[in-house]
Amino acid sequence: MDNGLSALVTKQAIEELGLNVGEKVYASFKATAIHLIKR
Repeated sequence: MDNGLSALVTKQAIEELGLNVGEKVYASFKATAIHLIKR
């Protein structure tokens, strides 16, 4: 099931994760944290 997800990401996080605008990532949820994994 793909319901989509929107998130606000800081410029610093984008640089640290090596992300590009429009790039797809996976979101992994934990009780106290969210981790984005480059697809």
